[in-house]
Amino acid sequence: MSAYDMNTPLYSALKKYIDERGLRLHMPGHIGGPGFNQSALKVLAEFDVTEIPGLDDLHAPQGIIEEARLLLAKAYGAQESFFLVNGASSGIHALFMALKRPDAKVLVPRNCHRSFFAGMVMAGTNPVYIPCQVNGELGAALAVSPADVEALLGIHHDAEAVFITSPSYYGSTCRIQDIAALCQKYQKPLFVDEAHGGHFCFHPDYPRPALEQGANAAVNGLHKTLPVYNQGAVLHVKGHPDTKRLRSACSLVTTTSPSYPILASIDLARNLMEERGRELLEAARIMAVRFRTRINMTKGLKAYDEDELKKTPGVFSLDPLKILIAFPGLRLNGFEISRILRMNIEYR
Repeated sequence: MSAYDMNTPLYSALKKYIDERGLRLHMPGHIGGPGFNQSALKVLAEFDVTEIPGLDDLHAPQGIIEEARLLLAKAYGAQESFFLVNGASSGIHALFMALKRPDAKVLVPRNCHRSFFAGMVMAGTNPVYIPCQVNGELGAALAVSPADVEALLGIHHDAEAVFITSPSYYGSTCRIQDIAALCQKYQKPLFVDEAHGGHFCFHPDYPRPALEQGANAAVNGLHKTLPVYNQGAVLHVKGHPDTKRLRSACSLVTTTSPSYPILASIDLARNLMEERGRELLEAARIMAVRFRTRINMTKGLKAYDEDELKKTPGVFSLDPLKILIAFPGLRLNGFEISRILRMNIEYR
């Protein structure tokens, strides 16, 4: 294998198979593109294959998928990483379904994603809700506080795990290190829905990733922040109490017909971020600072910075690429602003 192949084993093996132009006597039924009349679909269809010899098996990886998994875990500082082709939601579902008791009690935040509720229904989990800290000006839930987590752990000694969301949709992160220390004190694993933070570990001036701060598992929706196809996500573990059980849960909620275009895009994005992530994120951070400054120079608009949002209890840091804008000087609501921006920027 060349050095490039070793850096992107999954994509490279897939590309090699395509370049060989063999007769496709396997699924999908579009047979690599001829089944489509549209040229745009034909291009993507070349990469849309199934688990044939040489392309490994997502549910029992031993070849290129396993090699790519090891590279992924190393890049993210995980003991083990799992590819998720059903989106970050499937990683959330798997974490709930890997709990040991069918009626387990779990601490979850009030601002959790809908996948939490689906996971709890499937696993039969009993939720204990952690109150959210809400920013008074925005009315937005930004974090959960260590004090609230500790208070609930002190009451619910039989809770099996703590599950939080960080960063929030607005880019604010919780005090994960403090919450992780509390979980360690009470001997509970900490799981983090880090869907919007898949880029954090590639730049030192961005918020620290959850695993680095003591979380036992974290889910990244890579398609949200990296050049990855929609539904492309990963689940990382570091000190999870039962990795074997979690592996089985992941398989249970994952399709047996995984998307190779999604898998290849994750492989390529991970390699890109390892090679150029710091450079790209620094350029993006500088642009965000300039944009935030210009917004605050515009009458009627306000872009919040990290120091302002950290006044909300429980907020530790802010993703510099999340620009939260309010319109205190305008007689327009968010829906109206959205329509104006869409018509004057997206379609100009």
